[in-house]
Amino acid sequence: DNSLGSRIVLSPFKNAEAEVKSVCDEVERCKASGVPLRQMAVLFRLRSIGRDFQLALAKRKVPCMNAAPEWTNNPVKKGVVLDLLAYVRLALSTTDEEAMDRIANKPTRGIGKTALESLAKYSIRWRCSKFDAAARVLRLETEGFAQPQIKGFRDLVQTIKGIKQDIKEKSAAEVLEGVQTRAFGAGKKKKDDSNTYIETVEMLKEDLAMVGESEDELLGASRTAEPGQGAGGATERKLMAFTRFVRNSSDLKELRKSELVTLSTIHQAKGLEFSHVWLVRFSDSICPLPLRQKDGESDDAYHERGHDALQEERRLAYVAVSRAKKEM
Repeated sequence: DNSLGSRIVLSPFKNAEAEVKSVCDEVERCKASGVPLRQMAVLFRLRSIGRDFQLALAKRKVPCMNAAPEWTNNPVKKGVVLDLLAYVRLALSTTDEEAMDRIANKPTRGIGKTALESLAKYSIRWRCSKFDAAARVLRLETEGFAQPQIKGFRDLVQTIKGIKQDIKEKSAAEVLEGVQTRAFGAGKKKKDDSNTYIETVEMLKEDLAMVGESEDELLGASRTAEPGQGAGGATERKLMAFTRFVRNSSDLKELRKSELVTLSTIHQAKGLEFSHVWLVRFSDSICPLPLRQKDGESDDAYHERGHDALQEERRLAYVAVSRAKKEM
């Protein structure tokens, strides 16, 4: 139903840096000419490619979202990211039951399934969240909980109180560092695990730096706060925006409600259209991806598998070039 757009433009580059610069120049040109950022997309075959464009656009102060961060493809890193941000979410809102359930016993502190079920009963009786119920159990010295559970409640409540205080007094990056230290620091996790959390915090701080104050509103931080959430403080607003951004990072339809350039794998962009699309690193060894012959695989079987894989790559290429309504 669209009118005829421009011809597809093919641009060869000497190296990856030249390609990144050219795409960023084009994005700024389109922005200056009045093209909405939400109508621009940079598509790629592999998740690892998006990071270069994310960093380059952020350096130019162009709001963008990487809907395919590398950690989403790594179950361990993804779990660490969600653990760290669950602590932030619970500190921002003690009514966030999903966050509470995720980190109540991470790291292990004696708050197992039975303790959470008991807290849930008290939260219904007292008409409060499970976290607030845990704090009240400590305050009232409520019976019915074993000492390890009481100790776990105390550790969790103190950890969240500390993070809340950090949110009032420190920058968002410092809050993330504090979460790692308070929740997963020395003595609470094995050394190797602690290093994983430290490395992940450094990665998140880079992403956080891309959510500048001007992007807070774009990312939804100015929307009505959820129950239990305040609206005061730049750090609080930034963390609210950032946690929402990360949680929605794989939901392109939701993220496109914000005025941001979309960075996405071709697979994720299926079913979506943009007025201006850049298909990057579209070269041999990336699209199509090389196919290696398996040990013991016959030549005929290898060639048949290669034929099928190539057809799939062609279908994927069609998906990519058909995402653009005006310019590709």
